[in-house]
Amino acid sequence: MHNGNNKIKINDVSNEAKHSLVSRLIVSAVLLIIVLPCIILGDYVFMGLVLVCSLLSAYEICKAPQSIEKKFNNIIFVFAFFMMILMVFWTFSRRLIDSYLLHEYTPANKNLPFTYNIYTGFSSPTISLSAFVICMVFFFLMVLIDKSFTIHDAFYFIGMLFIVSLGYQTLMYLRLYPSYAISTAISYNESLFNQGEVMKITQEELDSLKALLDDPWYKYGESALLFIYMCLGTLVTDAGAYLTGMLFGKHKLCPRISPKKTIEGFVGGIIFSIVITLTFAFSLVFTGHPIVYGLLDREHWYFILVISLLMPFVSSFGDLLFSCVKRGYQVKDFGRILKSHGGILDRVDSVLVTSILLGLIIPLFNEILRIIEITK
Repeated sequence: MHNGNNKIKINDVSNEAKHSLVSRLIVSAVLLIIVLPCIILGDYVFMGLVLVCSLLSAYEICKAPQSIEKKFNNIIFVFAFFMMILMVFWTFSRRLIDSYLLHEYTPANKNLPFTYNIYTGFSSPTISLSAFVICMVFFFLMVLIDKSFTIHDAFYFIGMLFIVSLGYQTLMYLRLYPSYAISTAISYNESLFNQGEVMKITQEELDSLKALLDDPWYKYGESALLFIYMCLGTLVTDAGAYLTGMLFGKHKLCPRISPKKTIEGFVGGIIFSIVITLTFAFSLVFTGHPIVYGLLDREHWYFILVISLLMPFVSSFGDLLFSCVKRGYQVKDFGRILKSHGGILDRVDSVLVTSILLGLIIPLFNEILRIIEITK
């Protein structure tokens, strides 16, 4: 006979935990109301949202480590804000300058108005090496100049500015890349046609892609699928871990860094995320709605499988990474803009790290397909 003690026991949920859950749901609903229209509209509206969030994050990076005894020089705040904006929007700034110079110094364009397409050249996220070196030099000089600014502080600022700025840039990349992929496919095949070579797709498919870019449903709907897919993988991991840990959590995952996280919650979050993201993605691609044209579609379903398997692990790592930083400075949250739910960085930590994963892996998948095409 089975011993009744072997049954899985559900934890008693305290009133405090219930109140915390309700509070999290309310905050999430409010944030969704604010953020969702920006995601749908995309383009410069979404870039504006990223700009606001990156500035708030830069402020939290500067403010969180401070205490009554320890205050940073105002020049550090100014420099952190400047570097955050520079590194987040580096790709756009570089392409804007290149496009303007090309327009001004091409005789055929002299009498034409200058226009700039934000999708141009956004094939992968990039960080300026020069900006990164300037960042290092500045903070190491501050260690020499300001005796209250330690080498530990310097590495904190360099690391946080690099990770957070790259995270925000990849958020924009994920929102804009699906349209860029289609634009690139159109330009590539038109170039082949103009050179008298055989196109990789039929004329009918080419016309269909052109019509798709002009379709409002695609621009404000399907083009956001990649971004939504990433957010779903991240947020479901967090929600699944929270609920599973609250109901079944008994064994601590990493008490030194995050005392409330449990192994049961960690496993539950991973399972929830994999199941839901695979269901979401396969439901789309197998009904004729690719997440990314020519990459995350029915033909390349295995890429979707890889991403769905990786996202919950990377999301959990991002959460623990930022928790580790907070514990290093003995602070509970990076900010207080969301009251008891902390600051912007406390809400987007795992989202930023997961977006970096996709920002790195999508160009890698493209390169794999390019090599396969060459070797055929």
